[in-house]
Amino acid sequence: MQYKVTCNHCGQQFVIEAQAGQTVQCTCPFCQQEMVLALPEPVQPAPPPVTTPPLEKKRSGCGPAWILMVICGIVLAMGVVGYVWLRQVQIEQDRKWTERQERARQKAHTDSLMRIRSEQEAQERSNAQQEARHKTISRFIEAFYLKAILTPKGGAGYEHYLTEHCKEKLTDVQQDDSLSTGKERLAWWMFGPDSQQPDYESMRGRIQVVHEDGDWYRVSLVERGQTAYRHVKVSIVGGNVLIDDVR
Repeated sequence: MQYKVTCNHCGQQFVIEAQAGQTVQCTCPFCQQEMVLALPEPVQPAPPPVTTPPLEKKRSGCGPAWILMVICGIVLAMGVVGYVWLRQVQIEQDRKWTERQERARQKAHTDSLMRIRSEQEAQERSNAQQEARHKTISRFIEAFYLKAILTPKGGAGYEHYLTEHCKEKLTDVQQDDSLSTGKERLAWWMFGPDSQQPDYESMRGRIQVVHEDGDWYRVSLVERGQTAYRHVKVSIVGGNVLIDDVR
């Protein structure tokens, strides 16, 4: 019978012919060392290894793991697509919001400019109206002085240019004056110069009327190098300009 023996010296294996259960002495064909062996049961040759052909890989979609991977891939792709879509929607909403804000800002700026312009135009119209009013009243006072004051007549016939308040004041001043004859007359001299013998012709050519404040106007009377001032207040009654006070 054949036995497979392992050399105690070199570790190589070799086969010997002997009877089972015998004690034999043999020489290792590899290292030439002698050994004494007690033989066991005969050694049977090992059967050839059985080889199994490799399993073919299953086609896609057959295995649970592959299905799970496909599902995960689909979910991931849908998530990416959804994120990109939401991001685009958010960007578009932000763009529209920015455009609305910009239009609102531009409209507010335009409205502000229009309001400021309207206020400026209204102020300019008001100033122009006030200036025209002051010029009209100044011409009226100048005409009143030329016709009623800077003349030897002393205002006779021009009482209708005075308000009742002004007439009462001039009457009271005339009655309180020490030179009064006792008759009720208007103190026209309050409008005129301080000199006893005024040079009407000189003053008529150099009279100036300027607006002071509110309804008050200053009249400049220049005579012989001296300037006297009278302050006249006007009042609008029934659309007509009247003299209301003088000082």
